Amino acid sequence: MFISKRFLKYLIILVILIIPTVVTFNDCKLYKEPIGSITTVHTEKMPLKHGASDQTYKQTLTIKLMNTSDVGNSYKYKNSYTTSQFATTQYRKGQCVFLKTNVAAKNGGYGENGLKIIGQKYDYIWAFMISLLVCLLFAIAGRRAVLIIASLSMNLIVFALGMQKIIRFKDLEMLTLCMTSIFIVASLIILYGFSKKSFGAILSSSTTVLMVFGLYMLIVHFSGRIEYEYIDYANISEPIEQLYISSLIFSLLGAVMDVSITINSTVNEIVMKAGQSTLSNIVKSIKGVSNDIMGTMINVMFFTFVGDEIPIYILKMSNGYDIITLFSNGAVFEIIRLLIGAIGIVLAVPVSGFFAVILRHKMIVKKGA
Repeated sequence: MFISKRFLKYLIILVILIIPTVVTFNDCKLYKEPIGSITTVHTEKMPLKHGASDQTYKQTLTIKLMNTSDVGNSYKYKNSYTTSQFATTQYRKGQCVFLKTNVAAKNGGYGENGLKIIGQKYDYIWAFMISLLVCLLFAIAGRRAVLIIASLSMNLIVFALGMQKIIRFKDLEMLTLCMTSIFIVASLIILYGFSKKSFGAILSSSTTVLMVFGLYMLIVHFSGRIEYEYIDYANISEPIEQLYISSLIFSLLGAVMDVSITINSTVNEIVMKAGQSTLSNIVKSIKGVSNDIMGTMINVMFFTFVGDEIPIYILKMSNGYDIITLFSNGAVFEIIRLLIGAIGIVLAVPVSGFFAVILRHKMIVKKGA
């Protein structure tokens, strides 16, 4: 019976993984835009130009239309790409691409039909990755996966609605405050329910974010004007300072909430299960847990920063920028983001410990007596 249940579990996971991927891979007829499947690819290496470091390749593709009234027809298409694939794309057999017809040759159209590839079809890749995430969650977390997915979905909805409001640039500070509150409260309530543990984590996360925000504004006040125009995505017509501060706050949330719930869960477990729950024992336990999580959480912030910035840094350095120029201009904002995140993680430990102890003070005194 145990083997059959486990087999059924893995069978359901396999079905959840395969069906969405297969369906989205074959949903071309649902699109209005022409979609083609690359059936053959012939690649030719071109002579390297004098002084050039990027090798150029030319491809002859055969593309079979998968929808529209011309479904089934095949067309030839010429494509070129470089080794770096900067502003160029290498295509492979089996890929599905969005097409545009009747495009003038001067605008990139090819052949009598003026065929032009305008992008790749990624929906089946998204479906596979989302399905894989769902399967792993259910396989490892069981029924709790439903709460995790619900929390993530709620955050995505709030984020999408918030982005629509941010575009209009009306009362950005209030919008950031509202979104931050919803992210913290909704995530923790959905995941941990209405309990002292979640309530303590909400108080800890909110207080830590406010403290870090106040610290940042204090530093800015005494250090003088920050040149936000050096941010890569800066636009003179946008309130770039407010947008940067909003992104700074949002980047804190995940790490701060993680530390807050970890500390509150630790104190909750000690109070409920340990034979002795004196304040000194709890403080020692909080220190032990914080020593385990602070280093890894700060490194998570660091590697997130590195992962985001490596492509643009390499691109700039290959075009003549040196590392000092990078770090003295645009990179300083990402460094600030990293440091603010690290400060938030460290501050979250004592703040979370304080609220966890305050909310369970009577139980601690009783068990410590």
